[in-house]
Amino acid sequence: MTSFSLNKTSNTNSENENKLHFQYLPDFAQFILETHLEDYIRMAIQFSREENVPILKLFSDYTDNQLVELGRDTHRNFLLALANNQIKSYIESLLNNYISNTMPKLDQNDVMAEDITVGAFLRRKTFRFLLPGYTSDPFLLNSIIDEVDRLTTWTELISYEAYIDIQKNKLKSINSELTQTLDELQNKTTQLESLNASLESKNSELESINKELASFNYIASHDLQEPLRKIQIFANRIIENGTQDFPDETLSYFDKIIAASSRMQELIDDLLTFSQTTANNDKFAHTDLNSILEDVKIILSPAIDEKKVIIETTHLPELYVIPFQIQQLFLNLINNSIKYSREGIIPHIRITSAIIKTEKIIGAVNLPAKKYIEISIEDNGIGFKQEYSEKIFGLFQRLHNREKYSGTGLGLAICKKIVNNHNGFIIAKGSPQNGSVFYVYLPIAKTETYSVHLSI
Repeated sequence: MTSFSLNKTSNTNSENENKLHFQYLPDFAQFILETHLEDYIRMAIQFSREENVPILKLFSDYTDNQLVELGRDTHRNFLLALANNQIKSYIESLLNNYISNTMPKLDQNDVMAEDITVGAFLRRKTFRFLLPGYTSDPFLLNSIIDEVDRLTTWTELISYEAYIDIQKNKLKSINSELTQTLDELQNKTTQLESLNASLESKNSELESINKELASFNYIASHDLQEPLRKIQIFANRIIENGTQDFPDETLSYFDKIIAASSRMQELIDDLLTFSQTTANNDKFAHTDLNSILEDVKIILSPAIDEKKVIIETTHLPELYVIPFQIQQLFLNLINNSIKYSREGIIPHIRITSAIIKTEKIIGAVNLPAKKYIEISIEDNGIGFKQEYSEKIFGLFQRLHNREKYSGTGLGLAICKKIVNNHNGFIIAKGSPQNGSVFYVYLPIAKTETYSVHLSI
């Protein structure tokens, strides 16, 4: 806080000393000290209330009697300094104390220059109120009034200068804070520009990847599949038309060619599906999952009929999803349950759904939604060891022999990608020869994309 000295005024110290050397005012101050100190203090308090002096905010719960006792020493010391013609140093000390100790306790935004100079005004008002009780001599009255006005003027002058100093210091502080803020803003702007440049670079990379992905989709759809189809067609025609002309070993080679090309066809189809799922260009829509499930049953009807599969379902909800992807999800999971069924046992698949609160989901943390739809697909197939519950969702991951169980190792990877696209997650539980359960969790409300971490 500013410390103020009279050296800051435009007058010299000696001139101020002369102006503040009084002839009649000291005796009047002594008279008040000896006979009217209580009246002087009470009048000062009354006038302070009338002028709504800011310092009174600090003592709003005090009574007048308490304020009298609180201010007694200050008023006495002021009158003593005036009686001894030592008022200059006392006023400066009083002003510095107010600026250093009192103003910090006030709301300085409400403190105006007049609030600092009001003390001088109140003393003059109190002096004039008590003056008739001291003398009725016109000359003495006028002389004391003149000296009181001179004291008031000088006090107001240094108070205004102190206030100006305070405002200068505030401006310096504000300028310093503003400079710091501008520096921080410049740093943030630089960081933002860097992030924008990085984002533009990533967008360019993403655009390039999308073009490559589109090119891959085209190649997978046309350039790769067309030769495979021809291999399969011509191999089948050779076998159909010339079986009797080839030895068994040659026919075996043709069978292997057809089987290998079929696996390649399946792999290309799955890669195409995975790439389309990764591109995620499909639209979300309110969808009846029961309708999706019925479509999947129709698609898988040959396998269902062949193995006499029993599919037991409860009513599924309507959700805001990508219909094609959810169909692919159901298709892959149900097809797996059929494919990995146990020999001699009719496959039994049970599909249920339930609303579940986040805190009830075992092993899930930092989930974005408060409630999820849990869709479980349970079967009585060959199952798997629980230690592979995460591995099976990786690309090209197979737990079983290709000759016995067909597949590309992409089906569950596609399932996980689809669920991620819907801001959900999937958990697998299994036991060898005791079946498996796949739990799919989809948020009930449409949410933004979040990272979901699971600990099983």
